[in-house]
Amino acid sequence: MSMDRTCGPRWVTVITLVTWSWFAVIVSFGDSIASAQQPQPATPDDAAFPEPSSPPTVAPRLAQLLASYQRTPSRTRLASVPKMFGDSIGRIAGLSSQPNGVSVGGGPPVDIGIPIGSSRASKVGDHNAALPVDRIYFNFNHFHGALDATVGANPIAATDSQSINRYTFGWERTFLEGLWSVELRMPFTETYGLAIPALGGTATGGGNVGNLAVVLKRMIYETDDTVVALGLVLDTPTGEGTFARIGTTNYLIDNNVMGILPYLGMLYSPDDRHFMHAFLQTDIPLGDNTVHTADAIGMPLAGNLENFTQPTLMYLDVSGGYWLYQDPSAAHITGLAALLEFHYTTTLHQGQSLIRAIPTDTFRLGSRSIYSDVVNLTVALDAQFANRWNVRIGGVIPLGADDRFFDSELAVQATRYF
Repeated sequence: MSMDRTCGPRWVTVITLVTWSWFAVIVSFGDSIASAQQPQPATPDDAAFPEPSSPPTVAPRLAQLLASYQRTPSRTRLASVPKMFGDSIGRIAGLSSQPNGVSVGGGPPVDIGIPIGSSRASKVGDHNAALPVDRIYFNFNHFHGALDATVGANPIAATDSQSINRYTFGWERTFLEGLWSVELRMPFTETYGLAIPALGGTATGGGNVGNLAVVLKRMIYETDDTVVALGLVLDTPTGEGTFARIGTTNYLIDNNVMGILPYLGMLYSPDDRHFMHAFLQTDIPLGDNTVHTADAIGMPLAGNLENFTQPTLMYLDVSGGYWLYQDPSAAHITGLAALLEFHYTTTLHQGQSLIRAIPTDTFRLGSRSIYSDVVNLTVALDAQFANRWNVRIGGVIPLGADDRFFDSELAVQATRYF
């Protein structure tokens, strides 16, 4: 086996340094904003009648910070703005096999799209906003045609396509008077898989447990109509591996890589009717996924280990919305809003492909070139209820004829605010 490597340990070191530098910016930039918002000195009239002094109960610097970020009516209004809806299924790798010329025994060409980590859910633009809030939520996503496989070539070819259903449970909690928040996301998928017995056969499938994501958010700027936040997502490799078969050879692709995803977010609502969101995020894998040859039931065989690295991606998400109806005093539905969103995913670094050459075939596992630039359109409806519940339904349509992660998506989201 051989590998096409385009980066090494030095690249991983650079990524790690950039990540910690980003976190330092989150803290230091946010503190400078807090310092700028400290109370102004007392006027002469106030100084003439000073308040009786009393011992501080907390450190003076912390007391000033907390006083600067008391919850205001404008923040309460921005907290009621519907979150960005989102579009993401996560990374999908390409698994392919190509016959070597006219070698005896060489099978037909094979191409399979497979998710790694049982469908990731760490894109910050999915069901989120720049403003930290206290909430629990549930997302259901149906990705139609997310898995695809082709065996053979026209005019003799066999194809198959399968959908993926994902269920995500989430929790977000604010601290330091709403300046920070931490969020946990845990996705699960229904058992998925596809198989083509014709022309030598191919199959792929995965488990039900996805990657647990930890989302850190730091609000760095706030006015009556605008919020800007910096943050970092840690995508932990809790998801199960992926099994694949090409011809008579079985492969097991481990999910053993931590991902880091720094991001910048913005929320803008100039009046009581209009609002918009924007997120810019980079998705960086830290390390290689291990690939084994396996036995018929998916258990790895000793001594057959290789690696490949998933690509580094960038996400740009923009969402606009309008309140169709608002009545805070209503007994049941207090608001109804429509959202229109554009989501762009592009490849910043192609990663590392695993290439395995044998006498009859060449096996390749890596990023699929057709996924270099993906544009999705999301249309959604958001309903708010008097008991602090929020229910949303939306559809996602890929705008590219070839560049897409799925054929279409239907999603339902429910949130309870505290």
